[in-house]
Amino acid sequence: MEIREVRAAELPALVRMAQQLFCETDYRKQKVASELVRAREKGCTEIASDAECENVLSHTFHKMVGYHMISKTVHFIKELETESE
Repeated sequence: MEIREVRAAELPALVRMAQQLFCETDYRKQKVASELVRAREKGCTEIASDAECENVLSHTFHKMVGYHMISKTVHFIKELETESE
């Protein structure tokens, strides 16, 4: 689990962001991820995290450990033609 500081439009101020939390299937439902989150929260007054829209398992976990959703984001991409010389 990585922690970095971010400033995003939907966040009120510069906050720490928890990223890349993953728990192997064999260790799920044993509070391994919950304990890791709690350990990383020490010394923070606020911490943010994110999950892909379709990752319902992650949404459930975040709610279980006390996070609440503040926004949903959809990302778009457009391929551009390169200029030939």
